[in-house]
Amino acid sequence: MTKTFMKNLSVIVVAAGAVAICGMGYLHTQREQAAQQVTYAQSAVSTQNKQLQELKETVASLYQDGSSGILAATTTKETVDSLNNSLGSIQTSAESFGISDSQLPKGMRTLNKEKEILSSELQTITAKLTLQTKINHLFAKEVNWTTYSGDEVLKESVKDTDINDLKDQVSLISADDWQTLANQYLTEANSQQTTIKEIQASIDNMYQDGTATDAANLDEYTTLVTAIDAVKNQTIRQSFVQTLNAINEQMGFGMPAQ
Repeated sequence: MTKTFMKNLSVIVVAAGAVAICGMGYLHTQREQAAQQVTYAQSAVSTQNKQLQELKETVASLYQDGSSGILAATTTKETVDSLNNSLGSIQTSAESFGISDSQLPKGMRTLNKEKEILSSELQTITAKLTLQTKINHLFAKEVNWTTYSGDEVLKESVKDTDINDLKDQVSLISADDWQTLANQYLTEANSQQTTIKEIQASIDNMYQDGTATDAANLDEYTTLVTAIDAVKNQTIRQSFVQTLNAINEQMGFGMPAQ
C-alpha cells in the first residue's frame, strides 16, 4: 500500500511539474507575443501617420477655404462616407494592435487623438450636408451655399415647425461662416412666413364665407394691396390678389390688386 501511495504521489508530482513548465512556457509565449505587438505598433507609427495626414488633406479639400467652414460645391455625402471608411481603416488604437493602453507608443497615442478629431470633423460635415438639403427644401430652388443672396422664394408647404426645428439643429453646429449663412436663410424663411401669415390673418378678418366683412375698409384694403408686394411666392401672392379683388368688387373701392 505504501509503495502504491508513493507511486501515485510520484505521478502527481511529475504531472504538476509538467503543468508548471507548460504554464511558464505559455506565459513566456504571451510575453513574446505582446512584445512583438508593441514593436509592430511602434513600427506602424510612420505608415499610419502618412495615411492620416493624406486623409486630413483630402478632408481640407471638402471646404471652400480653410477657415470659413463653408463646404465646397463638390462635397457630397458619398465623398464623406468614403472618407469615413478610409479613416476607419487607419489603426491607431491599442485595441487594434492587441495591446493595452499603457503599451501604446506615444506617437500612436498622438495619432489616435488626431484620428478622433478628424472623425468628429467628418461628422460635422455630414451634419452640414444634411442641413443644407433640409434648408434647400424650404425654398422653390436650391439656395447658394457660398454667398447669401436674399432672392429665395419660400414654398407654400412650409410650416413654422419646419423652420424652428432647423434653427435648433443649426445651433448645434460650432459658430462659423457656414452657420451664419444657414441662419440667414432660416431668417429669410421665417420673415417670408411671418409676412404671409400676417396678410392671411388680415384677409380672413376682412373676407369670410365669400363676403366682405365690416372690417373691410379702404385703409385696410390699401394696406394689404401694398403688403402683398413683399410676398415672393407668386402662387400665394396670386391667391391674395384674387381675394382682395373679390373684396374690391363688393366694396367698390375701384382699386384692383395687381
